[in-house]
This record gives sequence, C-alpha cells and structure tokens, in this order.
Amino acid sequence: MASIYEIEYKFEDELNESGWRNSNLCVYEAGTPSGDTIDHALELANEDGDFTGVDNMLGKMFGLRDDDIAFYFDRAGIEDESLVLELQRDFDIIINDLKEVDKYE
Repeated sequence: MASIYEIEYKFEDELNESGWRNSNLCVYEAGTPSGDTIDHALELANEDGDFTGVDNMLGKMFGLRDDDIAFYFDRAGIEDESLVLELQRDFDIIINDLKEVDKYE
C-alpha cells in the first residue's frame, strides 16, 4: 500500500520563524506490491540520478512527479497513530498538520 499526505511542517531549526511549509509526503509499506515498486524505483534513481522511473510510477499511481513530493517514508509496520512521531524522528521536522489525500493499494 502507498498513500499521499498533505503535510504542513517546519524543520526543527526553523522553530522561531513564522510560517509553515506545505508539501506532499509519500508513505509506502515495503513488502506490498506498490510499496516495493516505490522502494525499487527510488533505489534505482538514487544510484544513477535519473528520476524518470520514479516520475512515471508516481504519475500512474497518483498523477504526481518526484518534484511534487518533499518526503518519502517507508511505514515498515508503523501504526497510523505513531506515524507523526516516526516522521518527526526520521526527518527532524515538526508537523503541524498531516492529512491523507490519496491511497494506492
């Protein structure tokens, strides 16, 4: 499974600055067909610097491109209620709002 979230966040070093950043987050679960597809496409892109495959895959799944997404996160069995805590720990960000906008099974 894979989902796209709208996320409103700040990096931890921006805590005293006003304004939140808004972007998209792709949450996927490795071990599922869509999650493994995303994980593999990202691995290939990071190896050769060509994100065409990621763009094609995201386009088919969600109508998005890699440039539309700020963060990718492998859920790896994490429950929804602890997703924000895990994201904040992994990316050193403070999350103000997070809402799911699209899902791909």
